[in-house]
Amino acid sequence: MVQIKTLVHAIGLSEAENQTISKFLAPGNDIKLVTANQIEQLASDIRDRQLNFIIINSSFNKPSVENFIKINSGFFLNTKVLILLEQHDDLLDFENLSPLFKSTSKMGLNLSLINKASTISEFINENNYTKSTIYLPLDIKLFLNLPTTPCDLFIKLTDKKFIKILSRENQQAPYETLKKYLDKGINEIFLENNDLAYIQGILTKEIFKIEPTKNVALQKLQIAESVISVAKDFGVSDILLEGINDTFNELTNDLKSDKKLLGLLAMINNNTNSIISNHSYLTAVFCSMIIGKVSWGNSTLKKSLCTAALLHDLDIIDSKDMLCEFKTLEEINKLDSKNKNLFINHGVKLAAELSKNNAISGDVLTIISKHHDGAGALGYPQGVNSAALTPLNCLFNTAHQLSIELSRVAFNQDKIDIALNKVKEHYSGINFRPFFEILDKEIKPAL
Repeated sequence: MVQIKTLVHAIGLSEAENQTISKFLAPGNDIKLVTANQIEQLASDIRDRQLNFIIINSSFNKPSVENFIKINSGFFLNTKVLILLEQHDDLLDFENLSPLFKSTSKMGLNLSLINKASTISEFINENNYTKSTIYLPLDIKLFLNLPTTPCDLFIKLTDKKFIKILSRENQQAPYETLKKYLDKGINEIFLENNDLAYIQGILTKEIFKIEPTKNVALQKLQIAESVISVAKDFGVSDILLEGINDTFNELTNDLKSDKKLLGLLAMINNNTNSIISNHSYLTAVFCSMIIGKVSWGNSTLKKSLCTAALLHDLDIIDSKDMLCEFKTLEEINKLDSKNKNLFINHGVKLAAELSKNNAISGDVLTIISKHHDGAGALGYPQGVNSAALTPLNCLFNTAHQLSIELSRVAFNQDKIDIALNKVKEHYSGINFRPFFEILDKEIKPAL
């Protein structure tokens, strides 16, 4: 049993969770429940006495925690801060606190993160009660084409047991090893939490590399898939946004020769790795083609359209029924209430999350939040018609719906007219008509 002789605060935990924590801390410790309206009392305790252990629930108000550390960092003496994670994604939410902990490191403040669902006694021990390792899952395909192994990589045997299969010390290319596991149906690779920030930088740079002598369109399709995986696992960083802008700025140049677009559809149809990334990439292609034909189009708007295309379904990429992106509202309404609400509101919810990143433009957020709207009673979440949308929204939704309709006909060349007509039926509002003309004059001939 751990012997901690000074005050322990459990911030944002419920009474039941507080009792669970108490089981692993020696009797007699002051396990004090601190809620949002009691944060000032915690600051007062820090000033009045040495405080060396703080436990924070990851679902606690993050801005309050950040402000608390900023204001009181000078009073920390040999303090350990333990954050209990509801899920591994919460680690990303606390990244903005890292500089604060680093800036106070000379005062002894240390940050540790553990899975809330894990047995706390496994991480708190007699010698170092903040020593812990979290194994974080990432898409195994992100590592396939790296020139060397950037960090130790693990596979999961049980919830508590992980086996190292690649070591950073060997500096070998990981492809052969990882491909064997991928062929066995293992889609996740694990790394230690301490390597997360480093890997984010490595992967974000590597995924945008293109070999000019190879099929550029295919490489960009693969990059789109990697972009979505990185955004899902790490969040949307400024570096990722720059890579999207640079890589997808000239999509139409990859399709200039006759019938190149038809070849792209065949390539997408054969790429079974990710339905959502195929859909997102094709939406970006159509957006690029359409924006180049309107009088008000410019490079800034094209960047916004392509960024929105690649990010607009991040929140459902891991859903058990991501195919709902391709379902009608009538079909979605037949789902249970939980899944129905999830899919009807997924654009609005994602836009709200992405709005925390100041580098993402308002145009991108508006496009994402309304990418299923504008079709009146056939659309969602608001069910508004085209008059309620901006021209940029209407452009995106046209491209987006064409991607959906082509998927519904399995990219069959003989059914292109059916897909185009379905787009026009879905979006019958007058504000969509200029874009339908572009579909008929520019995109249909390319098919």
